[in-house]
Amino acid sequence: MLRYLFILFFSLLFIGCGSDKEGPTKRVIASQNIYRSAHNAPKDPLYEDQWYLHDRFGIDIGNLWQNYLGDGIRLSVVDVGIDITHEDLKGSIDFDAAHRFSDNSNDPSPTTQELYDPQIDANHGTAVAGVIAAAHNGIGMMGIAPNVSLIPLNVFSRATDRSFVKAISLDDVDISSNSWGEDLSRGFIDDRLVLDAINQTMKKSPTIYLFSSGNEASNAEFSSLLTSRYTLVIGASTKGGSIAPYSNRGANLLCVAPGGGNFGLLTTDLTGEKFGYDTKWHHLNLPENCAYNYTDSFKGTSASTALVAGVVALMKEANPTLDYRDVRYIIAHTSRQIDPNHPSWIENDEGLYYSTAYGFGLIDAQKAVEEAKHFRHLPPIIKAQKALTKLSLPISSQTRNGVSLSFEIDQDFVVEYAVLHLDASYKQIGDLDLLLTSASGTQLPLLEHSPRFDTPLKRWDFGAIGYMDESAKGSWELRLITHNPHLQGLLRSASLTLYGHQK
Repeated sequence: MLRYLFILFFSLLFIGCGSDKEGPTKRVIASQNIYRSAHNAPKDPLYEDQWYLHDRFGIDIGNLWQNYLGDGIRLSVVDVGIDITHEDLKGSIDFDAAHRFSDNSNDPSPTTQELYDPQIDANHGTAVAGVIAAAHNGIGMMGIAPNVSLIPLNVFSRATDRSFVKAISLDDVDISSNSWGEDLSRGFIDDRLVLDAINQTMKKSPTIYLFSSGNEASNAEFSSLLTSRYTLVIGASTKGGSIAPYSNRGANLLCVAPGGGNFGLLTTDLTGEKFGYDTKWHHLNLPENCAYNYTDSFKGTSASTALVAGVVALMKEANPTLDYRDVRYIIAHTSRQIDPNHPSWIENDEGLYYSTAYGFGLIDAQKAVEEAKHFRHLPPIIKAQKALTKLSLPISSQTRNGVSLSFEIDQDFVVEYAVLHLDASYKQIGDLDLLLTSASGTQLPLLEHSPRFDTPLKRWDFGAIGYMDESAKGSWELRLITHNPHLQGLLRSASLTLYGHQK
């Protein structure tokens, strides 16, 4: 499988990687001496250029640094290597846990091959790391959580399935930041090996997994990694407060954070003018950047995911007991609605606004951390499942309203996440609309027809988060509609699994 880094820099960059077996499987990429800032304390010289922290449609970092800098939080960045000599990063790296997979060393720096291969974006990991953890040291920029123990995992130095599984499975990690994924521009991609690794890790060493939704202007439901209830999926917004045009959408999207549109994010870059986004041919011409160590061209859901990773680190410092369910719940209830006239916004039965473009909205760092401070664990997770088997229902445009099914749920609890599993055969998913309506009447599109999507529908899990806080009990409705009069398919079985907690 080929996996890629999720960044926009002039154009989307693609990385090919080998697989341990069965040919290429594609995956796309998206303790130091620090003063504890007071609200009116001096800021590092490039802080004012970090619009994504303090502008109207930024994350509202406010005065959080008075009390929280990410102390005690272990955060892995699964990516290409990072520049371990960078003035704003070198004090944050946990070299005992850092890893470069090409030579199994604790030096996570980009390899020579990564630096010189035009198909590999060797700058990406350093840019992600700066957004999260750049030092508050009077130099350069300011990371969201500068006191985290940063664990760079340079998987793209040897980008095999085995490398990704090992990086995802690392023990003793609080937060795993993943600004990479598969190319979802045409349809479904099943990264089963990495998904299985996440499932196994959550049984023994619970981690908060953050994943970019991707940059293909596609559907985040097309990745098996992103439909897992264990992954928190992050989209990208612009400086003007609209959805970034490249950001993948979906009913599995948790929230958005600034990822850039016409304006990129300022962050750390490979040092010097030879390598990096900032070179003598494309230079951020500021007095503070005379050494070519910073860039303002970092864009994509990679950038937005790094921002959320930093905020989650502050949340975890405020309340170290938070798990992935708590973090998801807090972000859902504290993110703010932007672009309210966008047609994708709905209000669910419990008064939460949700959008398949924006998730629950733009993450609000101050509100999320404030809520985290006093948050009590969600009650133990419970689930309800209803399976409809041996259906043999035709998928055809001749059926006026498409395929309609009802799932009767007897248990009464608060919904956190829904998973719809389909076993079907249909040649081209771009013909299909798939709608799931809760017992409370909230309808979310899991598939929306578009001719660009040409992979087949077989067996797939769809994830949905917009039913948050609604009651599970009652009749949930599925509708599957085809818009192609020339193709027919078959729905063999369907099951609905709801996860949540007692009221």
